[in-house]
Amino acid sequence: MRKTATTVLSTLLVFLLAGEINAIPQSGIDALSAAGDALNSGDIDGVCDGLIYAGTLCGVTVRFTAVVMSDPLNSGLASVSNGVVGRIHVYLRDIAADTQGPNGMGIQIVDGSNALGLEGILKGDVIEVVGEVDPFFSTMQISPSAITVIGARDLSDPIFDPIVVTTSDVNKSVGPDGAIQVNWENLPDLRGSLVRIEGATVLQRTLGDRVDWNFSSDGGVTSISMYDTSIRYRNDRDDYPSNFNRRTSDFEPPPPGSTINVQGFLSYNGGTSSDPFSLGIPNGEVLAINPFEDSDLEVTEAPINATNIKRPATVPGAGPTEISVDIIVDPARTVVSATLSYTTSSNPTQTDVSPAFLSGATHTFELPQLVDGDFVTYWFSGSDSGGGTFKSDNFHFRVL
Repeated sequence: MRKTATTVLSTLLVFLLAGEINAIPQSGIDALSAAGDALNSGDIDGVCDGLIYAGTLCGVTVRFTAVVMSDPLNSGLASVSNGVVGRIHVYLRDIAADTQGPNGMGIQIVDGSNALGLEGILKGDVIEVVGEVDPFFSTMQISPSAITVIGARDLSDPIFDPIVVTTSDVNKSVGPDGAIQVNWENLPDLRGSLVRIEGATVLQRTLGDRVDWNFSSDGGVTSISMYDTSIRYRNDRDDYPSNFNRRTSDFEPPPPGSTINVQGFLSYNGGTSSDPFSLGIPNGEVLAINPFEDSDLEVTEAPINATNIKRPATVPGAGPTEISVDIIVDPARTVVSATLSYTTSSNPTQTDVSPAFLSGATHTFELPQLVDGDFVTYWFSGSDSGGGTFKSDNFHFRVL
């Protein structure tokens, strides 16, 4: 059964727009931009007096009307206690976006312990929210005291369209080696908003219960990392109640070199939350993206990969040894390099071998005559025309 959360209000509040809630005085933006890498967290997000909150509605109780943009049952950031999810995170867009556009109209509300019944709110619901502008350090959010469903929008409504941006719109370049920082000029317009980045390249990833990955739409000059507010993008929520959209198999981010389209909600979490690969200057001052649905991530080109590795069928003898591998590359790309590298117990220096030919799927490599009794360790690596690379696991055989 759906629940509509309401409380009795003792005062009548004037309706505001999310754009007013997200607004930052230009003096604050100028100071943030001028400070560069001399910023510190106290300058930025001191409780309602840092540069992103001074002169704003921080700490004020507000009232606004918005459409629910994310499924509350995909919220996965909080832990569970006695069967209750600690917080429900939901992204909204002010309905003023109909006439004023989506910039500045996105905002996150956080309902502690589902006190207001956000589990029962549906994506597409139009709700009236009363709550305090109550940021969590650098993360802009509303702590609601009353939520009332007043209508619904079809999910095909243009109000659900993402804002198309580049990684440099979100995080600007501030130095060599991919160093980045929040693009402060765009922060009021983009934080909390649903955005879409197209034709980006995955740069790095880590696997595990809480995976990390980042990507760039300008060749690595700027980038953005994923933050896993959504239960669909993390692998450690088996204890969530069964009505939540828990995963039945692990999420694995696309490998480096993949070309992707991705959309999600922008958040400024700060530190390693926003910046798992330590690219933000200083101390992780960057925005992250929060995809919520499985469909928010599209892999349009997969990077080069190696499969069907043929080990020697018998223990190699005195003569040369052939090893083959099937190299898979996206139809839109070509193989640039393919290499077999090996070391032996008698010669630990790495030796690289090129294939007999660089075409087709199967690539054959010939190792020269090796020393009797040697243990051989070998692996494959390669690259493609789209910037994709791979390196296989190590394989072994003995020469007799």
